[in-house]
Amino acid sequence: MTSAPLPPTRALPPLEAAAQQAWQLLERRLRLLHGFGLLVYSVRTPALADALKARLAEHLRGQQRRLVVISSPHPEQFAELSLKTLLGVPESVDTGAYWLEAHRGAGRALWDAERRELLLRLNERRSILEAEHHAPLILLLPAGGVADMARLAPDLWHIRLQSTELAAALPVIRPDGIDQAVEAVDQPLTPEAAAEVEAALGYWVDQWRLNFDGLSAYELRPDHPRLWDIALWDGGRALDVCLQYGRLDQASMVAQELLSVSRWRAQAESDQPLHLRDVSVSLNKVGAVAQAQGDWTGAEGAYRESLGIRRELV
Repeated sequence: MTSAPLPPTRALPPLEAAAQQAWQLLERRLRLLHGFGLLVYSVRTPALADALKARLAEHLRGQQRRLVVISSPHPEQFAELSLKTLLGVPESVDTGAYWLEAHRGAGRALWDAERRELLLRLNERRSILEAEHHAPLILLLPAGGVADMARLAPDLWHIRLQSTELAAALPVIRPDGIDQAVEAVDQPLTPEAAAEVEAALGYWVDQWRLNFDGLSAYELRPDHPRLWDIALWDGGRALDVCLQYGRLDQASMVAQELLSVSRWRAQAESDQPLHLRDVSVSLNKVGAVAQAQGDWTGAEGAYRESLGIRRELV
């Protein structure tokens, strides 16, 4: 009997780097958004969610607007109270965004029941949310909660603008006092995990099709009018999930798409070092996929090119 090879471990970025990445994506989403929009986050690292909330509140204060935080330390009547805050009073003119913390208490019966009730009732009121709200709703769910949302609230799921995981390595102190990062622990491909894969990959595929009309990574050109309308974060998330669970063909496709977009952006704005960094990150992902496929030559070439770019940036 032979055992199947373990999927590659997904190395997570440290909290500060992950918070910066998450904020860049959220800020760009909000900049492009005019009116109501639903943004869904699956929270694996609560500290990252807190950091993102603080950045958003500070950003809105600078615009003389406020972040309406809907949260509770206790599950009792959480769904009812959340709905009253969202729909029971008219939206204030200075409301910049709603931040609905429904990620607490995963696996606890009362919390899980209230979360299901909230999703069901929000799904029933989807049209009211869209008609009466002009500020975005940022919904935080526990890890794996997107699968429940897709099942319990299909109408709400359909109108979401993004579903993103908030996960980062947390610093821990070794006995010798040196900080190190905690890496993600691989999980078996449960039905919930499969739904997570399909959600992340499906969202990226949909965004690629919407923006690039079905062009392949090799057909994309630097003068495409929507080159800047797709978020590399979404592709990176889809790739990481596919790689984690052994979907190597899909991971390879996404890696080439990320590399194509980042290369053309770097060429279009050659004076912006940030775009070169995106190329380097994309090359690392290409190398990781090649390594998982056993293509050591391809992996080495991608890693060497990425290292060259990083040296150039330094």
